[in-house]
Amino acid sequence: MFYQSQVQQYYGLFQKGDTFFHVSRIYEIRYAFLHHELPNWLNYHSYFGMGQAVNGMYPDLSLWPLVLVTLPLSLMKQIIAIRLLILALTCLVTYLSLLKHKYQSNLAIFAAVIYTLSGYSLY
Repeated sequence: MFYQSQVQQYYGLFQKGDTFFHVSRIYEIRYAFLHHELPNWLNYHSYFGMGQAVNGMYPDLSLWPLVLVTLPLSLMKQIIAIRLLILALTCLVTYLSLLKHKYQSNLAIFAAVIYTLSGYSLY
């Protein structure tokens, strides 16, 4: 995870798949918080400024705490930090879920790390 953050910070963000979509959502929330507003359901500052109701279709309430915690960072560093936080939370939730389903601790952490570092989590 650390290596991935260093590469992204040095070379820039990887623009694969849904990256534009997720970066736009983070930007819209960031813009609202920096202007002391609650994020709107309509996106006027991202998604080409057309006011799509993306946040109404895909609520972004789960992103609000991550954006608030990383708000002092620049946008690019904020996106990298949020990606790393999501990876860490994915590992933690997977580990705790496997423990609850009676997996051994060492197998649960091994499976959680494999799942977290598998393709889609890094995407």
